Amino acid sequence: MPLLLLAAALAGPPLAHQPGPPVPLWTRINPGGGGWFARVTAGPGGRIVAASDLGGAYISRDDGQRWQALGPRQGLTTTHVAGAAFHPSDPGVWLLAVDGGIWRTGDDGRRFELVLDGGYVEAAAWSSDRVAWAAWHPLWDSPDGEVWRSDDGGLTWAPTAPLPGPRRLLTLRAHPTDPDVAWAIAGEGRFAGGPRDLLRTDDGGLSWVALPLPGEVVDLTPDLSALDAVWITVDDAAGDGVLLRSADLGDHVQRVADRGGVIWTDPRAPGAVRLLDPRWSFPWDPREGIWSSPTPQVPASWRKLSGAATWDPGWSTAYWAFTSEAFAVSTDPDDPDHLLWATSQFLYGTDDGGLHVGPRHTDEVAPGRWRSRGVDNVVAVELEAAAGELWAGFFDLGLWRSRDLGDTWTPCNLAATTGGWLGAGGNTWSVLTDPARPRTVWATQAEASDGPAALIRADDSGPSCAAWSAAGAGLPAAPLLGLSLDPTSPVGDRTLYLTAEGDVWRSDDDGATWRRVLAHGGFHVTAVGADGTTWAGGEAGLWVHPAGTPETWWAEVGLPAMRGPIFSLPGEWWKGVYDIAPDPHRPGAVWVSVFGPGGGLWRSPDRGQTWEPRRLDDPRVRSVRVDPVAPGVVYATASSAWASGGYDPASAGVWRSEDDGLTWAPWGAGLAWPLGVPMTVTPDGRWLVIGAQGPGLYRRRLR
Repeated sequence: MPLLLLAAALAGPPLAHQPGPPVPLWTRINPGGGGWFARVTAGPGGRIVAASDLGGAYISRDDGQRWQALGPRQGLTTTHVAGAAFHPSDPGVWLLAVDGGIWRTGDDGRRFELVLDGGYVEAAAWSSDRVAWAAWHPLWDSPDGEVWRSDDGGLTWAPTAPLPGPRRLLTLRAHPTDPDVAWAIAGEGRFAGGPRDLLRTDDGGLSWVALPLPGEVVDLTPDLSALDAVWITVDDAAGDGVLLRSADLGDHVQRVADRGGVIWTDPRAPGAVRLLDPRWSFPWDPREGIWSSPTPQVPASWRKLSGAATWDPGWSTAYWAFTSEAFAVSTDPDDPDHLLWATSQFLYGTDDGGLHVGPRHTDEVAPGRWRSRGVDNVVAVELEAAAGELWAGFFDLGLWRSRDLGDTWTPCNLAATTGGWLGAGGNTWSVLTDPARPRTVWATQAEASDGPAALIRADDSGPSCAAWSAAGAGLPAAPLLGLSLDPTSPVGDRTLYLTAEGDVWRSDDDGATWRRVLAHGGFHVTAVGADGTTWAGGEAGLWVHPAGTPETWWAEVGLPAMRGPIFSLPGEWWKGVYDIAPDPHRPGAVWVSVFGPGGGLWRSPDRGQTWEPRRLDDPRVRSVRVDPVAPGVVYATASSAWASGGYDPASAGVWRSEDDGLTWAPWGAGLAWPLGVPMTVTPDGRWLVIGAQGPGLYRRRLR
């Protein structure tokens, strides 16, 4: 017997026949990063929690290499998380500070329970195994902060003594050995502001005092070289940072150095200080960078370890990529050389004491191609699938393209069309591809989601996604929504439709020039069937333009339940037609989703002359698509959130019907949150891709 055959025989049956791990129903596919990350908190054993305002909390257990989204499957019912706090000795116990109170886990994030119901909790901190503190506010935008305390390991909470006047609390600090001593840092937060000062209690919260400081407080950290000594940073009257030291918990301070920001100490070198001021992380600012000194009081001892000009920003080219609030920085309790911070879009960190800084949210897996590590916080607006390409439009992240079904992404944002984003992001409402020319694409780009947009076009965007030209002559300076294409129009001279200022616009020359064809207001979406029948919808209801009629001949054919009060743009609280899906298997048949009270799904078999309700038991239906391969199979997304956070347990996120919508089955199992807004099916019918506000894009194999 040949040696290779003998080895195979001795090895036994092939491994391919052995069962492997279950394949997830849904796979998240994103470039990484996104909207607002409030804080990132490092804990024991490589744990990191990132707090977001749309996607809840994300947990990493390997120092930020991979992330898991936490949501209803773990018991959470809020998508807006402000921060986290790890127990000082039990790695399985930690707290989430959220809009709505405090959640606690006792099994390392597998299950949470609500232990403080109500209020907006900005931050939490532990003093000991039993004592924890919380920065509580009655409302998300309230300056009337209170400090709450728990004496039973975070299970029950009670307010401490009133603070000396209204304060917006930003973060808390605890004494390393005395559970009755804690500090609260107040100032200007994301939602509200007040005096930037430092408060302290040394009697367990029975009283609070504002400490006299020569400037506005930025940070406080215990000085590891003495029991009651603390380091404090402030901004002086000129806005420059100052490092202070106090030997008596902050009652009296001594000026140490003319540097400020976040204080980063090292238990291996008591008395040494490292500083990072993420508020000024611009390459040209003298305050930027990570600085270190073994003897802070000696000016010549300070050394710059690294700065923004040499840090790795990930996919962003924005000069502001590294900027952050001071309270969004976290040190690692296990590794004094590990520092993390959250910006409004990204997560960054250093593992070597500040010599090198890089992203914790994304990886460049090939030149110009990016893949998320699993921590995302996005507003997904539009999805479009073509042969070999997948396009996604976001708020803030702008326009992205994938040529491997979302495994990797390339940014396609132009400096000329994204305003202040300078091509490092932007806002994209619409993306459209030509089924006869899969690499011909039209998209809209804007600086602001509610601001003027530009229409751009590419016939092949190339590996770097840079080959774009301007289109859209004649369109108003307004958001551009609802792009669609008439498949019966000549290839190379396509008829296109979109909405602007609530009206319907048309182009007959591949998008080069445009004219208004329906001036009514209240339209945000258009669609064209295989027979050339054109549809437009929004709060104005559903209107049709039959093929072959004059371009300005439109008629309302929708039901009264499809209408709502006119808004400038669609959002969370409006009412009207959200999506239109012509049936690819039945000429003249069309599906319509209506969002808002009394909304749902309807189907017309005859171009809107009659309607058949296809209602779901879901109050938040968004998009609808007919399977391009299987007649009668229909998919619908539903979401209680759109551009802001939210959770509705009555919503399934995704639904599927196999009988033309007569019955529906929930199809959202496996999603972090039951949210789904944009949706597309690949032309071959093999994959369904959806966008969820917060966790971002998901794909699921259909066949």
